[in-house]
Amino acid sequence: MLDGHATAEWASAVPKKQVPRRTRARGMSRDLLRERARAAIREQVASGRLKPGAQIVEATLATEIGVSRSPVREALRELEREGVVVSHPNRGCFVVELGPEDAEEIVILRAGLEGLAARLAVEHMSRHDLRALGAIVQRMERTATDSPVDRARFLEADHEFHSEVVRFSGHGRLVRQWKSLDPLVWLLNIRSQWGEEERDPKHFEKVSREHWELVDALSAGDPEAAQRAVWEHIVRRAPVDPYRHLGGLPAAIHAHPRLASAASARQREGGR
Repeated sequence: MLDGHATAEWASAVPKKQVPRRTRARGMSRDLLRERARAAIREQVASGRLKPGAQIVEATLATEIGVSRSPVREALRELEREGVVVSHPNRGCFVVELGPEDAEEIVILRAGLEGLAARLAVEHMSRHDLRALGAIVQRMERTATDSPVDRARFLEADHEFHSEVVRFSGHGRLVRQWKSLDPLVWLLNIRSQWGEEERDPKHFEKVSREHWELVDALSAGDPEAAQRAVWEHIVRRAPVDPYRHLGGLPAAIHAHPRLASAASARQREGGR
């Protein structure tokens, strides 16, 4: 589920006992080695082995995945451009820690982009596309356990679902904007998955059901309803109040009594 970039076919042809991992790695292209390192870092962040603020040691990671330090360094530069890690002179490279203001900005922008994408996707999606989304949700259901490995797979399936909805919008500029935000959304989702509630498999089962609701909303053929459903899904799990700086509720929320009621309640609580 997490960016699988292992060269399974080639590796299976070389007995592991005869050829060390780093020797096998020399047969890979530079790009593949970088992607392999990138996937390993993402997996460790998603599974909780590397938590926000944790230092990433190049030499240690290179030894673990069987490559030299060069592809690890290149992968870290790429992840730094995406905003997943940050480097400090004379200190090293660390997993980014997202503060409340970061989370608020990410949630508001994500809800706006994905809500619009859902609205547009309704006009473009085929039955095949809807079945593909359903298959992703089924994978989410199969990985709704308390296993750290399954948790990482669940997150990747969740990400794939939303990525597909954005792609189905058929709006090239929207897709590019979403992709630029995507690494931070992924990181924020990981942070939220390590709370007390989120350690319970029932939480993942609930999130899976919410995605079935999104499939239903997209298949109903009502663009506005689909946009509202996606907005609600995203802000419902926001670690911050996404309405605090909006100066009122978005028009799509006003049109939905249940959303308006929930949002107003959050605003009243924030004013106490």
